[in-house]
Amino acid sequence: ATVVDVARAGAGADTLGQWTFFLAGTLVGALSVFTIQQLLQLLAGGTPVISDSSETKTAKVTTNPPTTEITTLVVEPKENTLQNTSRPTLQDLMEQNNNKLEIEAIGHVRSVYRLCVGTPRQGLLAPHARGRIDLTIPADAVQGLDGYSHIWILFVFHLNTLSSKKKQGSPMKIAPPALGGKKVGVLATRSPHRPNPVGVTLARLDRIVTHKNLASLHLSGLDLVDGTPVVDIKPFVQTYDSADPNQVPDWVFGGLALRRSVTFNEHANQQLYDIVHGNRRLNFYGKKGERPQDALHNIKCCIEEVLSIDVRSQWQTEKSRKGKYSAERAVRLQGSKESPKTPTESTNECTQQLDNLLIRYQVQEGQRLTRETSQGSGAEDIVLVTAIEYLK
Repeated sequence: ATVVDVARAGAGADTLGQWTFFLAGTLVGALSVFTIQQLLQLLAGGTPVISDSSETKTAKVTTNPPTTEITTLVVEPKENTLQNTSRPTLQDLMEQNNNKLEIEAIGHVRSVYRLCVGTPRQGLLAPHARGRIDLTIPADAVQGLDGYSHIWILFVFHLNTLSSKKKQGSPMKIAPPALGGKKVGVLATRSPHRPNPVGVTLARLDRIVTHKNLASLHLSGLDLVDGTPVVDIKPFVQTYDSADPNQVPDWVFGGLALRRSVTFNEHANQQLYDIVHGNRRLNFYGKKGERPQDALHNIKCCIEEVLSIDVRSQWQTEKSRKGKYSAERAVRLQGSKESPKTPTESTNECTQQLDNLLIRYQVQEGQRLTRETSQGSGAEDIVLVTAIEYLK
C-alpha cells in the first residue's frame, strides 16, 4: 500500500510561516495521489473520490491545522495487478496442458556405443570411451564453457522399450544385479526405466569445435548411446557438486571396486593392431593428430574398461556365459556394409560393438568370488577377447 503523510505540525500552530509549511506539505502529499479536480475538492473542504479499475474508494482528509497527531492516507493497489500484466509462466502452460511440460532436445550424442546392453552404467568407469554432442542451438550458448574440465549432461533414455500396457508405466521397484534378485525402489537406483525417462551423467570435456554457428562438444568418460537426445548441459563445479562426507548403501559401495578380468589372445591383439595402423578409419580414435600407437592404446583400454564393468541381470548373465548374446543381431547394427560372421553356439562367443569394431569374446564364471551376489550378476566373471573385426 502507498502511504502519504498529509501534514505534521506542533500544537497551537498560528503563525503565517507554520500555516504556509502546513499547506505546502498538504499540497505535495495530495499531488502524489489526487488529480487536479480531486485537489480542488479537497481545498474546498469536500471529500475527494479516488477511483481505480477494481473499485471506488473514498478517503477523508482533515484541512484543520493538526495538533500532535499524524494523519495518513492509505491507497491500496488493484488486486492481482502483477498477475494481470506479467508474462505467462511455465506453470500457466502446464495448467493448460494437464500438468505436462514439453522439452525440446538441444543436441544429440554421437558415441562409441550403438547398443544399450553393455554400455557402462556410469561414464567415468570407462574414462577412455569417447563421443561428442552435436548441438542444434547457436554456438553462443557454449561461450565460456571451455573453461571447465567436466560437464553434467541431462538426457533422455530414448531406447527404453515401451510397456504393452500403456496405463502400467514403468515399475516402481526393480532388482539391481548387485542385489542378487532383491528389489528396491526405482528412485534408489540408476535404472533407465523411470517414471520420467530422464538421466544425468558426468563426462570430461576435451574440446569444443564450432562450425557455421553450431558447436560440437568432444567428450571422454562417456556412457551415452549413439543418438541420445540431450536436453541440457551444465558445468561441473567441484565445490558444490561434490558432497563430503557422503553415504551410499552397502550393496552399491561393495560393487564399485569389482571388475571382470579381461585379456586379449594373440589373434585379437594382431587384428586390433592391423586395424589401427592400416587404412581402417575409426570414428573416435586416431584423429586430430593422435599417433597410431596412442590410438591403439586408447581403444584397447576402452574395450577393457567396457567389458570389465559389463554387469547385467541374472538372465542376461547366463546368456553371456553360454555365448548367446550377439550384438550384430540387433536392429541398430543390421545393414552394415561389411557384415560380420555370425557366431556359432559351439564357440560360446558373445559380441559387443564399440566404435567401428565388433569385439568377439568368451565369458567364464568366476570361481573365487568376493561377493555372493556376483554369481548372478557376472561382476567377477573372466572375459577373453578372441577376435576383433572392423565394421564400415
